[in-house]
Amino acid sequence: ETAGSQGRGRGGRGGLDHKQRTNVRHSWQLLNYVFYTNGLASVPDGDYVDNIHEKWYYNYRLLESHHGYIQWLFPRFESGGTNGSSEALTYDEAALIRQDTGCAFRVLLSYKLMLNFYGLKLVNVETGEVARTEEWQERYKNMNILTHNNLRISRILASLGQLGFGRYKKPLFLHFRKEIMENKQIPHSKAPMSRFWEPLVMNEDDPVYKAKTKERGPQDRQESIFFTHLANDSDAYREFVERERVLHDARELWKKQRAEKERQKKEIKDARIVGKRQHRPNPAASKPATKTPVKASKKNTKTKKK
Repeated sequence: ETAGSQGRGRGGRGGLDHKQRTNVRHSWQLLNYVFYTNGLASVPDGDYVDNIHEKWYYNYRLLESHHGYIQWLFPRFESGGTNGSSEALTYDEAALIRQDTGCAFRVLLSYKLMLNFYGLKLVNVETGEVARTEEWQERYKNMNILTHNNLRISRILASLGQLGFGRYKKPLFLHFRKEIMENKQIPHSKAPMSRFWEPLVMNEDDPVYKAKTKERGPQDRQESIFFTHLANDSDAYREFVERERVLHDARELWKKQRAEKERQKKEIKDARIVGKRQHRPNPAASKPATKTPVKASKKNTKTKKK
């Protein structure tokens, strides 16, 4: 299954063609907003955001090796990154995403997607508190070995505030700091934590923070409409909770199917290895038997001398 195989049927990737994307870029300057409305697939070799949330959730290999999706899920005012097909977040489209209910829900799902990838889960949607998942050891190990994930964490922290989820930044940072400093986990993230993550979280009035985030002021980190829906327990929020439950069931089914495929592949591989061993010639058995010379006993020798 390729990353872009779950598009909307407009070719392998789905989404707008090159001419349409060019028109969007030059006339609207809202590529990130359109992506978060599920109206545009990420490129290169990406997918619609709704498909990413469902099909990529447990696909850790894809999330690790694909270097073009993170800029779409977590756009920021500062340009840069490894994806030349993505665009820096504009101030106007950031405001649109913060004020759009559908976009707000999708931003939250993007955050949960990456938390799971790093062995974490959101345990309180109001405060942003996070905790370990059952797979935390494997995911921490992956993060410690493949240190480009430190850059991804920096992007996520910056983007959360600009997309309206600024209250989630500090709980994430504090969790990692405790894991690194007190629990001695993810040691290769110790330097990036203090050098890159902390300036994005601790002091919004600091010149370093302003330089790194490109935020002009409080207007660029206003809270997402999501928290209004949450506080009011709105119908839209209840619908979102139900959709997320259905999404969770679909993910779990996909995970079981994928695990079964991996199990079958392993069985076939193991059977081939056993078969090769059984048909391998035994060098010891192919050698001709050699007779061991019998030594004459001392008694026989004396007899012959007589």
